Amino acid sequence: MKKYFYNYEKSIRSNPKIWHPGFIIHNLIKKEIEIFSNLIKSENKGEVLDFGCGKAPFRKYFTDYKGADIDSENKEPDCIIDPETNKINDLPDESVRNIISVQVIEHVLYIKPYIKEAERLLKVR
Repeated sequence: MKKYFYNYEKSIRSNPKIWHPGFIIHNLIKKEIEIFSNLIKSENKGEVLDFGCGKAPFRKYFTDYKGADIDSENKEPDCIIDPETNKINDLPDESVRNIISVQVIEHVLYIKPYIKEAERLLKVR
């Protein structure tokens, strides 16, 4: 039963059903992720870090995807975020070309360190 709910919640974000109360917002987000994914693929823009990936529902849209989250219980991160500092210690400075962070910021206690970490990770050129 737990696995069913896990898969259901994961699929709602990447494949929203019309009867779901969050259908409109999830469908809009899905379409934006598809557009972004196609742009990255068409222009060979490199890897994507999903900063606060949760169950990583957008993994299937990107060929070079890394998910990061604060823990791995009921989530699917490739990298762990330190909840105290918002640092991803597994990744060096300027190591990713693209960062997505979907429906995450409202869960972040301290915004400035979160933004600073994203800045640290992004490749300048």
